[in-house]
Formats: sequence, structure tokens, C-alpha cells
Amino acid sequence: MPTRTPRPFRPPAEAGAAPDDRGRHAHRDRAGDAPTGADGASEASVAPDLAAAMWLAAWGGGRTQRERVPLVAALGRVTADPVWAQRSSPAQAVAAADGIAVCSLETAGAAANQRVRLVPRQFELVSAGDPLPPGRDAVIALELVECGGAGRGAWITAPAGHGQHVRAGADDVAAGELLLVAGHRLRALDLALAAAAGVTELTVRRRPAVAVIPVGDVAATASLLLDGQAREAGCLVEHGPTVSLERALLDAACTTDLVIVVAGPGTMRPPGLPEVLRRCGEVVVRGVDVASGRPALLGLVRNTPVLVCPACPVAAASAFAALAEPVLAALSGASPARREETAQLAATCGSRGRLPVRLATVEGRRVAVPVRRGAQALSGLVRADGWLADADGDHELPAGLPVVVERLHADAPATVLVAGAPDPALDRLLLAHRGLGFCELTPTQAVALVRAGGCHAAAFSGVLGEPAEELEVVPLADVDLVIAGGPALRADARVAVGPQGTPAHRAVAAVVAPRDVVAVRSDAAAFAALAAGHAELAVGAAAAVPPGMPTTDLGRAPLNLIVRRGAAERDPALRALLDTVARLREQR
Repeated sequence: MPTRTPRPFRPPAEAGAAPDDRGRHAHRDRAGDAPTGADGASEASVAPDLAAAMWLAAWGGGRTQRERVPLVAALGRVTADPVWAQRSSPAQAVAAADGIAVCSLETAGAAANQRVRLVPRQFELVSAGDPLPPGRDAVIALELVECGGAGRGAWITAPAGHGQHVRAGADDVAAGELLLVAGHRLRALDLALAAAAGVTELTVRRRPAVAVIPVGDVAATASLLLDGQAREAGCLVEHGPTVSLERALLDAACTTDLVIVVAGPGTMRPPGLPEVLRRCGEVVVRGVDVASGRPALLGLVRNTPVLVCPACPVAAASAFAALAEPVLAALSGASPARREETAQLAATCGSRGRLPVRLATVEGRRVAVPVRRGAQALSGLVRADGWLADADGDHELPAGLPVVVERLHADAPATVLVAGAPDPALDRLLLAHRGLGFCELTPTQAVALVRAGGCHAAAFSGVLGEPAEELEVVPLADVDLVIAGGPALRADARVAVGPQGTPAHRAVAAVVAPRDVVAVRSDAAAFAALAAGHAELAVGAAAAVPPGMPTTDLGRAPLNLIVRRGAAERDPALRALLDTVARLREQR
């Protein structure tokens, strides 16, 4: 198995000397020499969260090395760098239903009492996901078409609207968009999204290497359990020899990132394992309360964390979850795991099947925010934190309803949540503020969610509706707007632009009639729509323009964060986010 660069080996020194690389006193016990019970437990037990914090502080932390892997080998790995879309997905407009692709203008006049016949040259059969043929801008579902046989055309009883049953190019992801941040544990959904966006390789952290060393015959079951937990956490596992525990500890500390010793009955009593650990390195915390009457021991050998846990399988599993997982998270840059939790639904929504949601704590209230784009978009599922466990059937779920969320992944949810349309300024904020999550909504929907206390902030540009006094406007960025496809806006041109509430949409709405506005999900998607021929002009942020596309400057427009008045004083997570926003504005 791959090993890290071995540390220089120095044999254990005489009592009082330092056997490891950092010059520690070999016999020092950071937890003190408190009296112990019959099985080695300190009379004053230490809570696991406090013990883990002491252990991490003594260790000092460190990341595993970075490596480049193909997508097929990246499942379960943790990203070391942000992942960006290399191309749009879909790359061009595609059919969203099985049926016939038509030109919508040629279907005018069709009605239930006035069928319209289309000759063969006026339509083409398509399946869902097929690229839209040239000259076609709509799809009529197959069940609404009466075919007249080979070469005889088709009859329709309703006109097709422009864009009917069509997914526009870049409807899911536009080239250059941020897909994943660093420190994200990769799932199958993530890999599918990356592949759809043209990514073939990823930079990830090397898998942490864990050594499991059983002591005593009864440690076999707990060792197997810990082996499985470590592998589930994405680790490489090796089993150390038990002929000489001291030798096994020193060897494992040189070649692995975490050592777990499974202690059989009686081995935790002095002088036993605590003394062996002192001779090899140091004891950091004794008497960690992982199970009633079965304490764990935390130490360091050659600056490698060492967990000594009881051979009782329940206690071993508890010790791994409470103590080993924070170390593994620090090594990979990912967050410790959680699986299921309760929250209040942030907005009224329909429930048809399982509903993906984002989780956040807003002013002390745990909320679940429905993912707007549902199962039709990989990006929406990738951003989701879980499914509503009780969302089956086809009915409306009211805002404020207590729900159980079944977690989709092990990473902890975002500590602060921003909603709005994708924008390069938000990408910069996501990269600068750890723990920030993004929920894609239209900016007007995002502002409504902030009003209801469903998320921390909304990205918005424009005039707020009433009542405006309950909201605060925080400047986020001055967006450099550009136009592509021509030197200036024209009132008679079809213009692709992001949704209402984006800086670009505000600029376009002042010149172009609503009927000529092609509203798409983001600025990047607007430029993709122009490139695909679905619009004559596109307006958006200069940072969202694909390479090689000529543009003309249109000036600057503000993009703001909308927050509830006084919320920053009540919510430390929001206060920290606004501090990051202020720092970014100073840097620019």
C-alpha cells in the first residue's frame, strides 16, 4: 500500500529523554497522573469532544498529499482543489420529452376542433435527451400527435410554444461555473456532474492510511469493526504485528497517518498500554468517556495520532466516530459525518417522491430549503444535503413543517446559506468563506426566502419590494457588465440574460421589451445561449464570458446581499460571512 515519507527513526531514549522528532518528554502525560480505576479509567472522565479538541491541538494537524486521479478512480476521495466546468451541459438545446421536434410558428392555429397537418419536412421524431434539430424550437409530446403513417405527415390539435419540452444549452451547468469546492468528499452524483461538464481528472487528497493493532485475543471483533469503519471513511488500512507492541507502534507511526490500538481486558491498567505509549511518545488524554466503564486513551508517537480504544465493539465504534473521525477529517480537509436530523421546512413546496433539500441553521432555527431544480439537474442534487425522509406521495408541504432529513453524504452541511442565481461574484465568496453553502433560486425567490427566515442571505440587484424596512442591503460586488453578439442593446433583438434580480437583467429590462428577453438561469448560461444560436445578443458579467467570445463593455452594476435587519447581531455565522464580504471588497 502507498506509504508516506518515513520520519527519521530514533530508538526510544532513556527515561526523561525525547524519542520523537519534536523533542517532547517521553514520559509526559498531558492529562496528568490522575488516579485510575480497575480498568485504567481516570476517575475524572473526559468528554469525547473535549478530548478530541485537546488531541488535535497537541497534534497540530496536517493534510495528506495531493494526487491527480481519473474520474473513475475518484469515488469517495476528497477534492484538494475547486472543480470548474470545462464545458456547458447540455452542450446544446435538447429534447425534454419523446415526440416530434417542430418550428413553433408552423403550429399556429392548431386546436381541438381544428387539427393542423404537418408534412414530413416540418417535423422530426426525437427522444428525450436528443439534440434539437436545426430549425426546430419546440417539441410536441408523442401522446399528443396523431401520426399518419410513413410519408403522410402528422396531425396536431394544439400549437407548440417556443421552447416547449426543450432544455436549453447550459440549462444544468455553463462552462466556467464552480462545480465543487476543495474539501468535498466525492459521490457518484459529483462524478456524473463533473463528467457532464467535461472534467476527466480531479486533484484529490491521498487516502489517509490507518493502522489497526489488536492487543489480546478478544480484540479480533472490534478490530474488524474498526477496519470496516476506516474503509467506509475512505482510508487505506493495514494491520500491525502484535509480537512487540512497542515496535509495532513505532513502525506504524512512520508509515501511517493514524494508529488505532484495540486494547483487550486489563491492558489499559498501569503499567500496561499507558506506559508503552509513554515510552514511544506521549499520552495526551486519558480516561476518555466513550462508553460506560470503558475509557479510551489518546496519544502521539512521532507526531502521529494514536487512539487506544477498548476491545468492546460498541465502545470501539463510539471511539472511532467521536475521536478518529475528526482526525481523518483534518487529514483530508473534509468534515466529520452525520446521517439524519430534523429541521423545519423553509418554504412551502409540493412533494412528489423524494425531495432534495439544503440544510442550514438560521438565527438558531434548523431549516431545510427545497432544491428548486430537483432531480432534473445534477447540480441541484450535488448541492443538496439530503432528502426529506417523509416526503412521499403528491401533496403540498407547508412552510414550518417539522421534517426528517436523510443525509445524502457524510460532509457536514453549510454553516451559512446564500440563495440566488449563479454568479462569478458568488463563486469568489464560496471560495473565500469556508462553510458557505449556495442554494440556486431566482433572486426574487431568494429574497422571499430571506424574509421568511429560510436562509441567511440572498444575492439580488434592483429595488426591493415592500416591506423593505425589514431587510438590509449589503454591497457584495460591482459587476462589470458586457454585451456579446453586437456592440449595443437593440430594442428589436432577442437578448439572453440571467433571471430577474440579476445586474444584467436589470440593465436589459430598461431597453428591451419583455417578449424579446430570453431569461436563463445565469450569466454564463446567457452567453452559452448566444453561442448556441438561441439569442441574437447576450448580456452578463464579464467574468462569465467564455474564452474567445468578443464583447463590448456596458458599464458596472451592483450585486448585493440581502439580509434580515439585525440578523448579523443574532447569528454569528452571518456576521462572519459579512466580515468576509467586507474583506473581499477591500481587496478589490
